[in-house]
Amino acid sequence: MSQNVPQTTQKGQSPQDALMTALKDDLEDITPYLEKLLPHKGQIGRFVQMTLVAVLRDPNLLICNRRSLLLALLWCAQRDLEPGVDDGCWLIPYKKIVVPVPGYKGLIKKAVETETATDVQPYGIYKNDDIEFGLGLDPYLRHQPPKLGLERGELIGAYVVITKPGGSKRFHVMDRPAIEKIRASSASWQSDPEKSIWTKWEDAMFLKTVIKQGFKYLPVKSAFRDLLADDGRIEAGEAVAALLREGQAELPPGLETGEEEPPPAPEPIDTSGFDKLLDEKLKTISSADEYKLRHQRVEEFVTETAASQKKAKVLPAQVKVKAAANFAGFWTAFEAWEAKKYPAPPSAPAAAGSGTPQHSPSGEEPPPPAGASPDPGEDECPFPLANAGPGEAPPLVQSAPPAATGAIGADPTFEGRRLALWDTIIDKKAFDEVKAKFGIDKTTDITPENIDNIKWLVDNYTPSKGKTTRGGKK
Repeated sequence: MSQNVPQTTQKGQSPQDALMTALKDDLEDITPYLEKLLPHKGQIGRFVQMTLVAVLRDPNLLICNRRSLLLALLWCAQRDLEPGVDDGCWLIPYKKIVVPVPGYKGLIKKAVETETATDVQPYGIYKNDDIEFGLGLDPYLRHQPPKLGLERGELIGAYVVITKPGGSKRFHVMDRPAIEKIRASSASWQSDPEKSIWTKWEDAMFLKTVIKQGFKYLPVKSAFRDLLADDGRIEAGEAVAALLREGQAELPPGLETGEEEPPPAPEPIDTSGFDKLLDEKLKTISSADEYKLRHQRVEEFVTETAASQKKAKVLPAQVKVKAAANFAGFWTAFEAWEAKKYPAPPSAPAAAGSGTPQHSPSGEEPPPPAGASPDPGEDECPFPLANAGPGEAPPLVQSAPPAATGAIGADPTFEGRRLALWDTIIDKKAFDEVKAKFGIDKTTDITPENIDNIKWLVDNYTPSKGKTTRGGKK
């Protein structure tokens, strides 16, 4: 096995790239062992590919104990579960250790594949649901959720309906206290309830628990029985290596015993410039309580902005670095998002800082609000991002947007600026992008209120391959 990550990386290679390269080397080393564990020939290519996709979705896996990650993959192969998917096994980083956690859909899939059941349907029970059931010689179950649009209330239990191979059905119902009693035995819950999977994915864990308990009263096939047993022991904190040895799995020499140190985390991104600008801004418009509240909201906005970039993994720290280069534009986008997500009551006074011109630390007026939605959508950043190549995080903006005054083109009048910008839109084939962001369909749609933001978008625009464009007349 590699030592997780080389101490020195190739020129131009980021720490995360180095960790990924080391993981690929390790996967190549354990491929013969994975092939022996997977039940069907030809699965190894897809298994490795799904592993890499899982790591790209959650880069935290790269900085966990490498031995634990590889052992988790070997266990997934032994139990014939694809890693990192809903109907397989999640790879959960917990205190630098990777824990394989079968999803409830993974249990359903294995129950059907092993012919233990032909159908498994779990449901959550909520406070405002109407549910009745009876046991005995004539068991029955009736569940009526509220009408669409009405609140269902808090989660108070779950049930599962299992269709057996012969066509008969069995159901099992559990209330919250019964499920919480099982939760109390979970190692992750005992160690840190706030970071436990029971807290992060409560609905899914309720469904998974009622499925497992429901099958306790039915005959099951050996492969499914072993999966349920292993899952329970992992949940209780059992070492994955011990489970593999009990299953007589052949382990690579480097994984048989011992622990590896987690690889060093990538170098932190310096956000001090953003932090300083934010502190200066909040101190000028906020009381002590308002300062704390709006600081929390800024962090929430940054996190949502990073999460909205689906096609390229963007960290909140990268958003902050980019925002520092155009803090006025960032603050405008933040206030638009804040007004939508946290609207003030009709009788409440305007929020601090609203209703008065906002100034950047340099004293320049910020650009008017961007035309993009204040609520970030998929792959949409609420303030301009320079274009990135496939799979790359967006590069940082190198300069602030132009001030609200100043020429665009040779003609200093607004009409001249508007016509010059329209020519640029057509020349750069950016019409579709501008229309999508700002609703611009003709030259006269460019106004003094939106011209600077449109120009900012066009200046940083690179047409995508195959993107349709439209010509236009002035």
